[in-house]
Amino acid sequence: MADAAIMNVVREGLVLAAMLSLPVLIACLVTGAIVSLLQAVTQVQDQAVSFVPKLLVVAIVLAAGGPAALRQLFAFARALFMSIGRI
Repeated sequence: MADAAIMNVVREGLVLAAMLSLPVLIACLVTGAIVSLLQAVTQVQDQAVSFVPKLLVVAIVLAAGGPAALRQLFAFARALFMSIGRI
């Protein structure tokens, strides 16, 4: 029984990690594709041109979705600590 409970907790943790990182990764991917397209069209190959927009978009996504992500993370941690006695 303990093995199944541990595997369930690990699975839930991995799913939560994927769900929390997905908005940031998608925003960075879309921004990177747009900036790369613009760099190819304008033939500007400066590294700062690709880094700064991605940094700004990631900061905006984290500021907008950070509180909700932290609530989910705290709820998972609380449930994990409450289930320690049962495992």
